[in-house]
Amino acid sequence: PRANYKMTAADVVAAKTLISEAKLLVCQNEITLEATLEALRCAKQSHVSTLFNPSPMIDFPDEIFSLVDIWCLNQTELELLMKFQAEDMYDTPENIRRNCSSLLSKSSCNGILLTLGSKGAAVVTKDDVVMIPPAHIRKKEVVDTTGAGDSFLATVAVCLAKNKSFVDAATTACHTSGETVKYAGCQASYKYLRPL
Repeated sequence: PRANYKMTAADVVAAKTLISEAKLLVCQNEITLEATLEALRCAKQSHVSTLFNPSPMIDFPDEIFSLVDIWCLNQTELELLMKFQAEDMYDTPENIRRNCSSLLSKSSCNGILLTLGSKGAAVVTKDDVVMIPPAHIRKKEVVDTTGAGDSFLATVAVCLAKNKSFVDAATTACHTSGETVKYAGCQASYKYLRPL
């Protein structure tokens, strides 16, 4: 348990060449903060795009906002990250833009992929908000939602590495995460996914 937290910034520096050769660096907040920051710094120095999911949430230093190109998070994570409670629902493009505006203005990001659970997702950029419908899963088909967020993030990463657009990546990811909820277990459900 907690083996991820043994990773250090020095481990990341040792992998700097690998990071510099990547199309995309994906980070979740499941290793030490010092290792995450160092990985993001290495990617930025090498002009490698960065995709970050800030879960589990902690208080992040302001530096993180200059290191992330694409944020992938849900409504709760957005509100905790930006330290606000949304007055507007996440039900229209206008409300989503308003709720994401502080992250867009504070961050140097290219976009936000906001997951909305059973309502799908939204792709938010400085210019546009695109609502992505959820996968068509009947309520009785839902067995276990554990891992749906991880499968969403992984699918987005694969799609972006294949040069797909944010909208195409989020659309595919909604389908993928919808499929994973039909099966019990986190990693066990991934074997049922079709190759991207």
